[in-house]
Order: sequence, then structure tokens, then C-alpha cells
Amino acid sequence: MAEIDFNAQVLAALDRLDNKIDDIREAISQQKAEVATLDARQLAHHEQQERFWSQAKAQEERTRAVETLVATTATRQTIYTGIAAVICSAIVSGGFGFLFHVLGKP
Repeated sequence: MAEIDFNAQVLAALDRLDNKIDDIREAISQQKAEVATLDARQLAHHEQQERFWSQAKAQEERTRAVETLVATTATRQTIYTGIAAVICSAIVSGGFGFLFHVLGKP
């Protein structure tokens, strides 16, 4: 009878160990699934970050192009304003000179 109890205890202990091994395998399987999910999220995050950097770089290039255009336009406007001022000054001087010339002769 003692031998039967011992065999039953050994079988019960082996059954508990088998259940624990199954629980460990299930936990490992769940952890692998979680790791795969985290890897997928990390990859998606990395791709999104690369897209954002690419968009930021393109925006910076467009901003620099606009700044260059504005600087060029401002320089042109300054030159055109200077030329217009010289022409207006010449016209006014010539007009006054003509007016004094006409008024100066009786």
C-alpha cells in the first residue's frame, strides 16, 4: 500500500510539473507574441519618423527657396526704386530747368 501511495504521489508530482511546464510554454508564447507586436510597432514608428524627417527636409528646402526668391525680389525692387528715383530726379530737374529757361526769357 505504501508503494501505491508513493507511485500516486510521484504521478501527481509529475502531473503538476507537466502543468507548470505547459504554463511556462504558454507564457513564453505570449511573450513572443508581445515582442513581435512591439517589433512591428517599432518598425512602424521608425518608418513614420523617417517620413516626418523627409517632410521636414522638403519643407526646409522650400522655405530656403522662398527666402532666396524674397531676397532676390527685394534686391530687384531696391534697384528698380533707385533707377526710378534717378529718372524722376532727372525729369524734375529737366522740367525745372525748362521752366526757368522759358520764364527766364522775356
